[in-house]
Amino acid sequence: MRRLRPLPRPPGPWRLLDLAMVMVVATVLATAPAPSAGASPPASVAASATTTAPPQAETDALNFSPTSRTLKPTAVRSTSGNVTNPQNVLSGQPTRISGSQSAITLDYGKEVGGLATLSFGSTSGSGQRVGLAFSESSLYAGTNSDRSSGRDGEDGALYATASADGTYTMPTARLRGGFRYLTVFLDTSGWVDLTGVSLNFTAAPGKTNPADYANYFLSSDDLLNRIWYAGAYTVQLNTIASNQGRAWPPPASEWDNSATVGVGGSVLVDGAKRDRTVWPGDLGIAVPTQYAYSNDLASTRNALTTMYNAQSTDGEIPWSGPPFNLTGSDTYHTWTLLGTATYYTYSADRAWLDSEWADYKRGMAFIINKIDGNNHRARGTLGCLRPHHPRVGRQRVTLRRRDGAQLVHTLRGVPQQGVGRGLDRGRPAGPARGE
Repeated sequence: MRRLRPLPRPPGPWRLLDLAMVMVVATVLATAPAPSAGASPPASVAASATTTAPPQAETDALNFSPTSRTLKPTAVRSTSGNVTNPQNVLSGQPTRISGSQSAITLDYGKEVGGLATLSFGSTSGSGQRVGLAFSESSLYAGTNSDRSSGRDGEDGALYATASADGTYTMPTARLRGGFRYLTVFLDTSGWVDLTGVSLNFTAAPGKTNPADYANYFLSSDDLLNRIWYAGAYTVQLNTIASNQGRAWPPPASEWDNSATVGVGGSVLVDGAKRDRTVWPGDLGIAVPTQYAYSNDLASTRNALTTMYNAQSTDGEIPWSGPPFNLTGSDTYHTWTLLGTATYYTYSADRAWLDSEWADYKRGMAFIINKIDGNNHRARGTLGCLRPHHPRVGRQRVTLRRRDGAQLVHTLRGVPQQGVGRGLDRGRPAGPARGE
């Protein structure tokens, strides 16, 4: 492993609200030719890294990422109804669930994501049906999954026939991107012996050992250490296969994570559970985090390429990737341009930059054209605003400038009410910002 020198602090979103501060530099960059083939890499790439052996025991204790692609629950959270020997299932022994709606809630000990498999022993007869429901919070663990699909209402449960001595694995399209608690319940009146539950961890595809970080962090501050590793694991969960994003519009029941949301084999999205979509604003934090812990920016490159592929002929870059491709945010448009600079600073990937240079300049020209003669942004959206959507309303707000003048602006996309649940409480259910 390598210990990298501290990275510069990423720009905060407030710096985007006054584009005049950065446009002088941006204009020079946009109008200049691409860096020459013989140019030296950026300083952050060219700087030598100190190779040191990490204190393995200490960093392993902090690392949330699993060491294997196959995960098993670590504890039984609760049971309801008639459940016999509930602890047995944790060790591969039969736990009997008897009677309709009897349930066992299993705890994976942390946020995980992937495809669950159930193993069965004996059953009271053919036709016994079990349900699977997922939740990030214990407050909402039960027979109804919390919200991830984007429609109004909870996600419901998956149902499967329990075959004696057989197994059931979730369909790939029903992959659950983020959860901690899995509730298995009986939907019929007989009984089923549940002998095993496992999960195929799908985040960070292609990495055999997800916990094998290229870099590490360790300081004398335990809280700071835990924050660093929590951030690394969050970004790892947000690195998904490009064909496992959230589908839109959502299905009438359950959920669908089979949408293609980017190019390449993996892509960096905004949230593991929802929206599982590229949102350029999130890259401002996620890209430095991904670089710092993994030294791998392939999914970042794929996310940026995805956004340039969706660019309009006049240069506007959507503020979300497919399947939404929403337009109308100058802030998120600019985040793609900033993400491009960040990616090249870390990677010195000249070939990729050459391939996107014309699109980058069109994007910069689009945003520069919105600056008036007083170096103010004269027209365009204010920050990250949602376009009008059936489930969100409009709101008139008054903004007061320092000189006392007022600007009355109608905001489209202000939520009428919070319709989220669990960790999504208070967030609109439509194609809104992800986690």
